[in-house]
Amino acid sequence: MTSWTRRAIRRGKPASSDVVWGNKATVLVGDFMLAKSLGLIQACGSLELIKAVTDAAAKLAEGQVLEVMSSSNMLEVSEEVCFGIIENKTASLIESCGRAELCSPGRTMKRTRFRSTGST
Repeated sequence: MTSWTRRAIRRGKPASSDVVWGNKATVLVGDFMLAKSLGLIQACGSLELIKAVTDAAAKLAEGQVLEVMSSSNMLEVSEEVCFGIIENKTASLIESCGRAELCSPGRTMKRTRFRSTGST
């Protein structure tokens, strides 16, 4: 977390759920939201959609670990590390949005083209 995300007040109001309700409640609500969203995705019945979302979640977590390690001086900050964080957090989220859209019926041809140009 960067220093600006730790501010107690932003634009005259409490800045985050962590500030308002505390870390434990915030983590619990986040876990609930993740479980609820995965349940909704599962209800669609598309294994490809589930894979797109779980792949993104894994990469986001991997990127967060890299960011925490680099900000804690556990990992030397280099251009490679910075691009790894960007790829795992931002790029994987954008990629998963594209993959999720392509999981809809009738998208077989576009899926093939997407995979040939994407990183998956």
